[in-house]
Amino acid sequence: MKTFILILFFVLPNYCFSQNLNVFSEFHLVFGEGFRNDLVSVKIAGVNLANNVRLESGMIGFASFSIDQNKSGLNIFLHGEDQKRKKIPVGNMLEIYISVNNIWRRFAFDLTKGKILYAQYNSMAFGWTGFKVLTIKQQTHPAVFF
Repeated sequence: MKTFILILFFVLPNYCFSQNLNVFSEFHLVFGEGFRNDLVSVKIAGVNLANNVRLESGMIGFASFSIDQNKSGLNIFLHGEDQKRKKIPVGNMLEIYISVNNIWRRFAFDLTKGKILYAQYNSMAFGWTGFKVLTIKQQTHPAVFF
């Protein structure tokens, strides 16, 4: 009996946590921490997907906004609602334009290096002054939050 419990202790977590959650996604853009009542607009491959959406990061770091494209189409998850749209033609390179409080930034990603994109809007300090910077981390596996 002890051997069975020991095997379960090692095998079950490995099985549960080794699953690739985004195996069917072409790309997945998640807006994470640092957004405090900020207006966000998003264009991907020249298609306007969100215009002046107000974001507020929650306790666990997500801002209730993500964009996912898979085989069936494009899904926009915003404040608990799901919008379905036509797929955007995307090859291995993905070009994203994001505006935070009417300041636009361009990002380009090679999707062969990772399909999960995690956007953050964090404070930076430079001497006595501080400002916020939009960054996007590219990952191959989803982030794990405890």
